[in-house]
Amino acid sequence: LYRIAMKRRRSRRPVQDDADEKKNLRKIKNGMSAQASRERRKAYVAELEQKIEQLNEDSQKLDKELELNRRTLQYLQREGAEALHCAARNGELPVVQTLLENLCEVNSIDNDGNTAVMAAASEKQFAVVSALLSAGADAPP
Repeated sequence: LYRIAMKRRRSRRPVQDDADEKKNLRKIKNGMSAQASRERRKAYVAELEQKIEQLNEDSQKLDKELELNRRTLQYLQREGAEALHCAARNGELPVVQTLLENLCEVNSIDNDGNTAVMAAASEKQFAVVSALLSAGADAPP
């Protein structure tokens, strides 16, 4: 009897072992698949974070450009005063550079007979004077 029982156990064990082995293989494959999925997700999140950072940088640049354009527009809307002269007098170097880039006449004369260089020099805006001279403005007498 004992021998028969042992034979039955031995004959059943390989089937059980195969099932256990298949379960273990499935667990390993599922674990590997889950790990790969986590790695893909981590890479995707990193990519999205990088894109968000780039968008924030672009937004900041656009905000600065918008503010510069608003200030430039304010100078252009003044009556009786040349925009370049007002910006130069007030030391608005970015506005002066924008006006010069948009083909503003660097040696234009305002209602008082002054050039933009004279207006900037009278207010001791030396960075603006330097920029105007670099752009081809005539030096004041």
